[in-house]
Amino acid sequence: MTFASKHLWSLLSTLLKLLLLIIFVFPFFWMISTSLQTIQETLTFPPTLIPASPQWNNFVVAMSSGPFLTYAQNSIVVTLSIIILQFGVMIPAAYAFAKYSFAGKKILFGMVLLAFMIPGQVTFIPVYLMLADWGLIKTLWPQSFRLCQTHSASSFYANISCRFQKKLLKRPNWTMPVSSK
Repeated sequence: MTFASKHLWSLLSTLLKLLLLIIFVFPFFWMISTSLQTIQETLTFPPTLIPASPQWNNFVVAMSSGPFLTYAQNSIVVTLSIIILQFGVMIPAAYAFAKYSFAGKKILFGMVLLAFMIPGQVTFIPVYLMLADWGLIKTLWPQSFRLCQTHSASSFYANISCRFQKKLLKRPNWTMPVSSK
């Protein structure tokens, strides 16, 4: 590549990155700008990007219009329960699929993959009816039990872990620890 073509390529690369930055950042700017506008400003055409006089009171009105602390508490409970269940179920299952041989391993793993191939829209009504029968519709329990990502984590354990163990075994003064059972 010549000096001029390198600079042209660098310029095009920079312009493409700036375009992508604008595409991803502009919606956030628009959201904040609109939240600070009066109702009349939000309805004008063409829209204004910067409010004439920022209405900081809009945030106070929005926060006092509903039980946002309850919403935040529900979000935290659901998020933490999903994380705990994912770590408690997904990681041991993925490690077992990746590292151990047992009867029915391929069938069970195939069932896990099959569960991910079924679109959520197909199971929406049957799951809703089942949760209604159990009396869990107006609770946080249905949102807390999400399908775990066992298949992707098992491939992590199968590949990354083996590479790491092989590198450790190549070290001159290091041996693989063996448990004394």
